[in-house]
Amino acid sequence: MYKRIDHGNGEIEIQEHFRSPMVYLDHWALNDLSLDTELRDRFIDVMTKKGGTFRISVFNMIELSRQTDVSQVTSILDMIDSIPDCGLINTDPREVIKKENMLISDSSLRLNPSIEIDIVAAHLMAQNYPTEWHVSDIIRKVIPELPSTRLSESNSEFLKDMERLLGIGREDKDYLSRASKRLKKLKDSGPKYQAATRELFIMALDFVMTNKQMKMARYSEWTDLFHVVVPVSYCDLVMIDKRWTAFIMQTSFSYPRIAKVFDKKSSNEFFQTIETWKDTIPNHGVNQITEKAGSR
Repeated sequence: MYKRIDHGNGEIEIQEHFRSPMVYLDHWALNDLSLDTELRDRFIDVMTKKGGTFRISVFNMIELSRQTDVSQVTSILDMIDSIPDCGLINTDPREVIKKENMLISDSSLRLNPSIEIDIVAAHLMAQNYPTEWHVSDIIRKVIPELPSTRLSESNSEFLKDMERLLGIGREDKDYLSRASKRLKKLKDSGPKYQAATRELFIMALDFVMTNKQMKMARYSEWTDLFHVVVPVSYCDLVMIDKRWTAFIMQTSFSYPRIAKVFDKKSSNEFFQTIETWKDTIPNHGVNQITEKAGSR
């Protein structure tokens, strides 16, 4: 939940507070829930009653900008608009790990490394800091501009790098041996810090590398990785593709160190978990208040 605080002298502070359960949906799940009237109403109802935070990523927005069916995009945005507590999440593991390193070096910082506060602050500044707004307003403004932004280009370059690495690594027996040993070591040792971001990032890449039958030929298959690592590290409940739930099971990590994960076949369990959710402090041990200051 975002809060606008006017300190006077033209200084506006934007705070983000998270409430449990924090929920993240891979883009296929976002479509499935929003386009099925029964599922949409059930999701809106349970998130409203439980007061949890529904988090949306730039990758969700990029994929929304590529959907050609306007009615589908409208349905998704209408569902998001109907959920009272929505926020953005930065799903780029590289950027999140950099912020985690800041916390490691200075524990006094009040920071959740998974925030995507800059987009929120920029939107509110452009609107002269309104007293009320919803994340759906920001998404509606941002998605027409996303395909041409530097952020989208940067992520595309990262995905190309991963494809090159995959091509080289799968042909290198020594590299594959080291990857298998590293995977086992990380499983045995568990997350070193408060969130499992760095371990999951390394393990996800090694998981792809060592599973030669795992096809990663399309752009969308690589973007799935961005729907896994950070959301699973910083949310409570995450819906992802079946093969990535299989990956999470192989990590030996479990809730509350990481999120509970669900795929299409376990969607009913996903709903039951939210509906029976007990009020609790958000997980993963990271301070859940983040802030950004701006000026009128």
